[in-house]
Amino acid sequence: MCGIAGFFTNKPNAQETKLPRMLAALRHRGPDDKGQWLWPASRPKLGLAHTRYAVSDLSADGHQPFSADGWALVFNGEIYNHKALRASLMQLGYTFQTQTDTEVVLAAWRTWGPDCLNRFRGFWAFALADTHSQKLYLARDPFGKAPLYFRQQAQDFYFASNLGALRHNQDKTLNPNALADYLRYGLRDHTRQTFWQDIEQFPPAHWAMLDLADASLHMHHYWNLPEKRLATQDLSFEHAEKQFSDLWLQSLERRMQAALPFGLTLSGGLDSSAIVAAVAELSHEKGIPVFTVRFPGTPDDEWAAATKVLQCFGNQFEHIALNGFDFKLEENWSHFLAVQEEPFHDPVLYTDYCQQQVLKSHGLGINLNGAGGDEVLAGYPAYLPAHARYLWEKAGLTALPEIAADAWMILQNLSPAQWWQLTRKYLGNQSQNRELLQQILTPDLPDHAYAPASDLNSLLREKMSHAQMYYWTNSLQKHYMHLPIEPRLPFLDLDLVTFAYTLPAEYLIHKGWTKYLLRRWLDKRIPAEIAWKRKKTGFPFNTAQWLRLHGADFKRALTDIKTVPLVSTRAIADNYEALLNRNPQMLWRLFCYVKWCENQGIC
Repeated sequence: MCGIAGFFTNKPNAQETKLPRMLAALRHRGPDDKGQWLWPASRPKLGLAHTRYAVSDLSADGHQPFSADGWALVFNGEIYNHKALRASLMQLGYTFQTQTDTEVVLAAWRTWGPDCLNRFRGFWAFALADTHSQKLYLARDPFGKAPLYFRQQAQDFYFASNLGALRHNQDKTLNPNALADYLRYGLRDHTRQTFWQDIEQFPPAHWAMLDLADASLHMHHYWNLPEKRLATQDLSFEHAEKQFSDLWLQSLERRMQAALPFGLTLSGGLDSSAIVAAVAELSHEKGIPVFTVRFPGTPDDEWAAATKVLQCFGNQFEHIALNGFDFKLEENWSHFLAVQEEPFHDPVLYTDYCQQQVLKSHGLGINLNGAGGDEVLAGYPAYLPAHARYLWEKAGLTALPEIAADAWMILQNLSPAQWWQLTRKYLGNQSQNRELLQQILTPDLPDHAYAPASDLNSLLREKMSHAQMYYWTNSLQKHYMHLPIEPRLPFLDLDLVTFAYTLPAEYLIHKGWTKYLLRRWLDKRIPAEIAWKRKKTGFPFNTAQWLRLHGADFKRALTDIKTVPLVSTRAIADNYEALLNRNPQMLWRLFCYVKWCENQGIC
């Protein structure tokens, strides 16, 4: 992982101070090296910059920008199959000067053009300049694991790995459309818009060509999730199990290759347990560090479950406990908001950030992370009603036993707070929530009604992309690379995802069991009480309890901040208890936005 940035202008020399400033804003993403490239050298109108975090190749060959024969490249990411691609390119006559995946990216583009993107396995955001044709190419991986933003104004074009590199000395014009979707629905990163009016997010699974002759940008989509699923008669469950196991182990094997040591985080849930089990199967190392967050004396403490998982693998792992009560968000509020760059919808991100700080302090450079498991393999209880509908439409009355199993799983996964929220919803309390928001949000705030998909396949596709996954990958990137430590996400392997999205729905959810295929794989490797645990677990953050504990301080802060664009801080303070009882996540979003505005100096 690294940081990239660059500019194009038809006003040569007007930007000569921009590149160093952009480099400075990216320094945390690449403490090992930095570089820049300008063209033409005399009166540059195109510039590329790079900060390096060396992970797989620690030699000086990894210095960027990488230039050859009138081409120049800045690349952030990892191409796990670069050795196989290198061999193919050598057979076609290409001579390599280094062993880096960076040079493979350049050679692949020169040989295959944009078609190379479908050959890559890994994650990436890169910019590639061709001085012969005077074109600048940009591309981002299918799931947005490598961040990329851009700003285009008249004849000027800028891009960078984070927002801070694009905002130096710029105005503070907010984007009301993006903010409305966040404040009303908790949506972020679901479109190209950011919270700043003049900065856009480069969309995942796209490449673009900037024509330097007229500064026109031409965007192209190169990959989509499969649209149709197979029927059970097209693929037996036994074959699906075998293929899943092969692809899952292949995904882990790809992500375990690096020059820096890696660590694991284990919650006692299915996704992190599956990573531990796969690493145990593939690695001969002993004492691989595994970190578990503890909340002693509470139902959120998963030390016992995590320990039972690790006991299956002898001395392959070293289990390290972290006390979640030591993670003081209130003491690090401003810092973490600055790390995230935009308001975020769930403080569980902070729990993960604290974990990664500890991993870094142990000298680790990579974390194998379970993000994406719920989206790829249908792990959220919210998928069960859509699955029940699918079963009813397919089989009618004969599906009633399985529909009942789905309903029972939903009920067992609900916490007391969720029970109360569900009861209120069906008692008509949603209208009260809307009335509260009407008091808090200014009348001129846009309202783009958001209705999530209801059928199972559309819901899975939606969560895997704009409605959820892009937000998670972007947010993880922010706090991981602030340290820096590289997140590697084996559930988001392109081959594995493509396979999972062609599977019959019955292989993902079966008789009320979410992630059925993964549970079957785990059942052969870890205790059944973990593999077949009904209640979903993850790294927790009790938002409602935290907001209640600090309520007096928060209400005081809200009244001290007199004016914030688009919301009334006084109305939030006056309705604090009502929001806390009815919808603590909404209260979190509002408070997070207000504090972000304060941090940005736009109060």
